[in-house]
Amino acid sequence: MLNRRSIEAVGAAAAGPNEVRPLYDSYCFSRIPWTIEAALTGEPNPRTLPPDALGALAGRRPDTVVILFVDAFGWRFFEPFAESTPALARFLRDGTVSKLTSVFPSTTSAHVACLHSGRTPAESGIYEWFQYEPAVGEMIAPLLGSRAGDRERNGLDLPPDLLFDGETLHERLAARGVRSISVTPAEFTPSPFNDAFTRGTVEAPWKGLARGLDALAGAVASPSGPEPRLVHYYYGGIDRDAHRFGPDSPELRRTVRRFFAELERRFFVRLGRGEGTARRGRGPAGKTCVVLTADHGMMAHDPARAVYLNRVLPGVEEWLERGPAGRLKVPAGSPRDFFLHLRDDCFDVAVGAIREALAGVAEVRPVRGLVAAGYFGDTPPSRRFLDRVGNAVILPYPGRAVWWYEEGRFESRHPGDHGGLSPEEMEIPFGVLSI
Repeated sequence: MLNRRSIEAVGAAAAGPNEVRPLYDSYCFSRIPWTIEAALTGEPNPRTLPPDALGALAGRRPDTVVILFVDAFGWRFFEPFAESTPALARFLRDGTVSKLTSVFPSTTSAHVACLHSGRTPAESGIYEWFQYEPAVGEMIAPLLGSRAGDRERNGLDLPPDLLFDGETLHERLAARGVRSISVTPAEFTPSPFNDAFTRGTVEAPWKGLARGLDALAGAVASPSGPEPRLVHYYYGGIDRDAHRFGPDSPELRRTVRRFFAELERRFFVRLGRGEGTARRGRGPAGKTCVVLTADHGMMAHDPARAVYLNRVLPGVEEWLERGPAGRLKVPAGSPRDFFLHLRDDCFDVAVGAIREALAGVAEVRPVRGLVAAGYFGDTPPSRRFLDRVGNAVILPYPGRAVWWYEEGRFESRHPGDHGGLSPEEMEIPFGVLSI
């Protein structure tokens, strides 16, 4: 079943033809972890998704909840593949599919942090792929554990609690007798980011699509014992190929079809569920709810048309803040949401000049206005977030990208990117199916 009410609500959240406001108070990704926690513990929570989006998560407590977190599989991809792909068709035929908004920025780091903690970017302080870290005094890539622009992973010795020192979803669940299993790509395990946000889980790292889905099916099929459990699975191939080849490319379409074909064969069919028939009892024959969602979609653009701020406005460096070692606090964000750390004493002059240089390409907004309007979350921002985020953000128009250029380190190479507020980036599916 398609949840029409959610589609109408997300449509009403438009702040213009090219901007979707995050619906933190209703149909938003940020409410997924609280929804799953309430379902597995039986404890009501005011931060859950609206009742019409819950589907099989409502009512009797499930024995197992499986989260299929498919990176970049936004609504723009769900719609054309939904009915022709058996694994997706199951959700429409036997479950409930709602449209949600991403959090802002529409970036993987913010959403992985949110899913594993329940915290919005304003709360967790994790908001983008590249961001300033005061404890290091320079720009870092939190998810990679490295300096911004470095190629290798875990190049910085970052204590996990430096990135996030709050309670994770899995720790909250464990305190209430729920086990968590994380079926995670091996390249992320271990890492400071993963160690911070998956505390309380049993890790099941994998390499290769087939092995990952086999590991997922094996985790769900194994006897669960008397306690309920959460099984989390992450797949990043769609995000990778949408970046590499573009969201409208034949290569991306093949990747989508391959993933969901393998999901059908190695997960749904292997578990012997047939055409959505429910089975009762505990363990592998118990009530299992499968949740399918994504963190964001993708915007197509031509890298050859990317605008580099430090090329069109060479004097911009004079307006940027520097860290303790004298390094510029740049770049933060991505080519679709380029955050700037501008000096307070020249903020207005800098914003005016940047707007003029980027006329017809992007708009420039003060971050304080977006914070006040609740774009980063529906609670007061944490000190950690305010210390990390810039004070202005460049939001390119559809089909455009704005970034910083340093040869060998920073340039816009991808025909697909995300991070902004467009419907293509901000609208995501949330499917619930009982098997």
